Amino acid sequence: MSDAFLSTAIVLLALGMFVSDRVRPDAVALIVLLLAWLTGLVSLEEALAGFGSPAVLIVAAVLVVQVVDLAQLTPRSEQMVSPQASAHRRQAAAQRRQCS
Repeated sequence: MSDAFLSTAIVLLALGMFVSDRVRPDAVALIVLLLAWLTGLVSLEEALAGFGSPAVLIVAAVLVVQVVDLAQLTPRSEQMVSPQASAHRRQAAAQRRQCS
Protein backbone atom coordinates (compact mmCIF):
# COMPACT_ATOMS: atom_id res chain seq x y z
CA MET A 1 0.00 0.00 0.00
CA SER A 2 1.16 3.52 -0.67
CA ASP A 3 2.16 5.97 2.04
CA ALA A 4 -0.65 8.31 0.98
CA PHE A 5 -3.27 5.60 1.43
CA LEU A 6 -1.88 4.56 4.83
CA SER A 7 -1.70 8.16 6.01
CA THR A 8 -5.27 8.84 4.90
CA ALA A 9 -6.53 5.66 6.57
CA ILE A 10 -4.81 6.53 9.85
CA VAL A 11 -6.16 10.10 9.79
CA LEU A 12 -9.70 8.85 9.08
CA LEU A 13 -9.40 6.31 11.87
CA ALA A 14 -8.25 9.04 14.26
CA LEU A 15 -11.09 11.29 13.14
CA GLY A 16 -13.58 8.48 13.75
CA MET A 17 -12.19 7.87 17.23
CA PHE A 18 -12.33 11.58 18.05
CA VAL A 19 -15.93 11.91 16.83
CA SER A 20 -17.13 8.76 18.61
CA ASP A 21 -15.72 10.08 21.90
CA ARG A 22 -15.27 6.50 23.12
CA VAL A 23 -11.50 6.77 23.31
CA ARG A 24 -9.66 9.47 25.24
CA PRO A 25 -7.89 12.00 23.01
CA ASP A 26 -4.48 11.20 24.47
CA ALA A 27 -5.03 7.52 23.75
CA VAL A 28 -6.04 8.37 20.17
CA ALA A 29 -2.79 10.30 19.75
CA LEU A 30 -0.74 7.37 21.02
CA ILE A 31 -2.64 4.90 18.82
CA VAL A 32 -2.02 7.07 15.76
CA LEU A 33 1.65 7.39 16.66
CA LEU A 34 1.96 3.64 17.11
CA LEU A 35 0.18 2.92 13.82
CA ALA A 36 2.37 5.39 11.93
CA TRP A 37 5.47 3.69 13.34
CA LEU A 38 4.20 0.12 12.76
CA THR A 39 3.27 0.86 9.15
CA GLY A 40 6.68 2.41 8.53
CA LEU A 41 5.42 5.93 7.85
CA VAL A 42 7.79 7.28 10.51
CA SER A 43 10.90 5.86 12.13
CA LEU A 44 11.05 5.20 15.85
CA GLU A 45 13.33 8.21 16.31
CA GLU A 46 10.87 10.46 14.47
CA ALA A 47 7.94 9.06 16.42
CA LEU A 48 9.58 9.75 19.77
CA ALA A 49 11.25 13.05 18.84
CA GLY A 50 8.25 15.18 19.83
CA PHE A 51 8.29 13.99 23.44
CA GLY A 52 11.44 16.03 24.07
CA SER A 53 9.76 19.28 23.07
CA PRO A 54 9.42 21.89 25.83
CA ALA A 55 5.75 22.38 24.92
CA VAL A 56 5.00 18.68 25.50
CA LEU A 57 6.82 18.76 28.83
CA ILE A 58 4.83 21.82 29.94
CA VAL A 59 1.52 20.20 29.00
CA ALA A 60 2.55 17.03 30.86
CA ALA A 61 3.46 19.09 33.94
CA VAL A 62 0.10 20.87 33.84
CA LEU A 63 -1.70 17.53 33.64
CA VAL A 64 0.26 16.20 36.60
CA VAL A 65 -0.62 19.29 38.65
CA GLN A 66 -4.28 18.88 37.66
CA VAL A 67 -4.31 15.23 38.76
CA VAL A 68 -2.68 16.16 42.08
CA ASP A 69 -5.30 18.87 42.59
CA LEU A 70 -8.23 16.61 41.64
CA ALA A 71 -6.99 13.87 43.96
CA GLN A 72 -6.70 16.47 46.73
CA LEU A 73 -3.17 15.35 47.45
CA THR A 74 -1.97 18.87 48.27
CA PRO A 75 -3.89 19.27 51.56
CA ARG A 76 -3.01 15.72 52.61
CA SER A 77 0.67 16.16 51.93
CA GLU A 78 0.60 19.53 53.68
CA GLN A 79 -0.81 17.92 56.80
CA MET A 80 1.87 15.25 56.71
CA VAL A 81 4.77 17.64 56.10
CA SER A 82 3.78 20.55 58.31
CA PRO A 83 0.89 20.10 60.73
CA GLN A 84 1.44 23.62 62.09
CA ALA A 85 1.07 25.22 58.67
CA SER A 86 -2.06 23.19 58.05
CA ALA A 87 -3.57 24.29 61.38
CA HIS A 88 -2.66 27.92 60.65
CA ARG A 89 -4.32 27.71 57.21
CA ARG A 90 -7.52 26.26 58.73
CA GLN A 91 -7.55 29.00 61.37
CA ALA A 92 -7.11 31.72 58.73
CA ALA A 93 -9.94 30.22 56.65
CA ALA A 94 -12.23 30.18 59.72
CA GLN A 95 -11.44 33.82 60.41
CA ARG A 96 -12.26 34.78 56.82
CA ARG A 97 -15.59 32.99 57.08
CA GLN A 98 -16.44 34.90 60.28
CA CYS A 99 -15.62 38.25 58.70
CA SER A 100 -17.90 37.70 55.71
